[in-house]
Amino acid sequence: MRIIRNIKVAIATIGLLTLVNGCTKTNVDKGVFTEEQQVFLTKTDYGVYTTSQSTTFTPKDSQWAINKTDRESRLQRDNMSAYAHYTLSEEPQTGKNVTLIISSTGLTIPTKMGSFLVLKKESGKLWLWDSAKKAGHLIYWE
Repeated sequence: MRIIRNIKVAIATIGLLTLVNGCTKTNVDKGVFTEEQQVFLTKTDYGVYTTSQSTTFTPKDSQWAINKTDRESRLQRDNMSAYAHYTLSEEPQTGKNVTLIISSTGLTIPTKMGSFLVLKKESGKLWLWDSAKKAGHLIYWE
């Protein structure tokens, strides 16, 4: 009797953990995002966003460029004190991962190369998410 009860408790615990973990996973197609991703998706300035630090590039002090043929995007301060240059492995598609190579100067980038999830693509902007570092990159993309 006791073994059956323990098995039932274990199954119930596994089911509850699966439900809780399932609720915190991202499903872009269904609009399900983690709390960190939801905060990141409210950002409108190009830049790098982490839980501890944000570096933004605004029209007042920065410029951006794109080379779609080579799948490159660049954010740069007008005074050239900081830049981030992004190279994407393929044309980004919402809900899919893309490999990103980032070179930069004058700012902290948590990951210089890796797989990033495309959370959103809209109005010349691309929201890319680094799940391992819980960091977002909002870059120029048309």
